[in-house]
Amino acid sequence: MSIPIQRRKLSHELADRLLARFRAGEFPPGSSLSSERQLMKQYGVGRSAVREALLSLSRMGLVSVQHGKRPVALAPAIASIVAQLAEIAHFLVAASPRMLDQLKEARRHFEKIVVRLASRRASAPGVEKLRRAAEVYAEAEPGERFRADAEFHRQIAAMTGNMLFEEMSQVIFAIFKRYYLGESRAVRRRRAMREDHLRILERIAARDADGAAEAMAQHLERAFRRYSFSANRRRTERRKTPAE
Repeated sequence: MSIPIQRRKLSHELADRLLARFRAGEFPPGSSLSSERQLMKQYGVGRSAVREALLSLSRMGLVSVQHGKRPVALAPAIASIVAQLAEIAHFLVAASPRMLDQLKEARRHFEKIVVRLASRRASAPGVEKLRRAAEVYAEAEPGERFRADAEFHRQIAAMTGNMLFEEMSQVIFAIFKRYYLGESRAVRRRRAMREDHLRILERIAARDADGAAEAMAQHLERAFRRYSFSANRRRTERRKTPAE
């Protein structure tokens, strides 16, 4: 049985062509793109296709679109990139709950690589920042602990001196946030999480890469109990309003 070839929407094709020009360096941050009318003429498309394509680029954080003005190219924003990657991962997990286990496996390896490198490159100022992050988590209320934990891990990534690791850490927590079950109010479990952070901190400060990796592995096994595919499902169901 033959499968018909579907034609792409003109707006998608136009967005791809403009993206190619961004990648080629034609639109440095702050520069103006052609006006809507000029884009229509250049590419032989209608106004709706141009507007949809620009809206797509705007959602990517690549352009600022204001009525009556030419689109302006923006510097890529980390927050926008993080949000897009997290959204893609969410769709993958929604299609296959097993994907959450694969994300956990990927995070295990990523965090161990990062903490080893952070241990080897640890500086006194970096260790002090990590110590403060651990203290913030220890004093955080239940509703604030996810963010505090994310900041602790981000600071470890920052200690590597590699900006990409820091950005990837933010992506990971943005993904896992959807599947977060919440903090247990059990005193023993809260204490265990705080102690995990302190062990990781101590091993990094001692430049013990192997010890830091082992402490991180133990911490993640405990932390992963707070994530479940069902958490996102329940959160989605609570947002739904009855159709009456």
